[in-house]
Amino acid sequence: MKKKILSIVMLVVITLCLTACGDNQSDNKQSIFSKELKTSDLSIEDFNVETGKTKKYGKEYYVATFTNNSKYPVVAFQLDYEPKDDVTETQLSVYNDFMKEHYDWIESDDLTGVILRASGEKFVEKGASIEKANITIGYDTYSWYDSPSKEQFELMEPKELQIGIIGENDVLYIAYYDYNEKEWLIDEESKQLNEWPKTEIAKKVIKPECKYTLLDSDIDDEKEIDFDCYGINKEQFKTYIKTLQDAGYEVKDIEESYSSYYDSVETSDGYEFTLDCDYDEEKLSIELSKN
Repeated sequence: MKKKILSIVMLVVITLCLTACGDNQSDNKQSIFSKELKTSDLSIEDFNVETGKTKKYGKEYYVATFTNNSKYPVVAFQLDYEPKDDVTETQLSVYNDFMKEHYDWIESDDLTGVILRASGEKFVEKGASIEKANITIGYDTYSWYDSPSKEQFELMEPKELQIGIIGENDVLYIAYYDYNEKEWLIDEESKQLNEWPKTEIAKKVIKPECKYTLLDSDIDDEKEIDFDCYGINKEQFKTYIKTLQDAGYEVKDIEESYSSYYDSVETSDGYEFTLDCDYDEEKLSIELSKN
């Protein structure tokens, strides 16, 4: 199965498609936000990524743990690796089997386009971590679920770190750090968090208690409201489920053994109501739409 770039937000977010940003940052550009995040506000020393190995079902995996030591909350990260400068085409032949397996998606036979990628979503404040994100093999801007061998991993080095950062005034930015150039870029696109529509359909939704909400649908859309909540733990979600049930929503109870929750029900007035919560990521996605 193919995984496209982190939708942040994995990223996801803002359309949080964390793709290469090109020349899309200027510290001097005019902004509607009074305290816009600037590259000078960021230091790579505040964002630590450690790689290691773990085992699952007897198989070894390379994993990355991202720790946020900055003053800004973070909701996602993505780390991309590329071949080291001194790696030869012959050495990269250890990726030949991967290339053959995914030839339907890879349009080139240039092995220098191989990447490794680790990504994860979670609301993390200073000192918190997104732990043990699997490092997988990809090509160009795509990644799959294949895990690299020791021989494959040792040919690669970090290329770019992408982070979903919440700046001043609850604005979500995508920041990119280039390990070769040792510089930051910030995507021109940003997203105001904690916006809430004044539409009639929005009035039908009981807003959860969470740190940040990200509206994915149009703020004036009368047929749908679609948003994500960040920083909501399992106990808070359990309380929210009880609130919904008391209000007449026929949603299912939480299964204690599960690490996530999903339910989609049709309301009595002809709407489809969907809940999708990941307890590890502390992220809840809600959608209400007219059938």
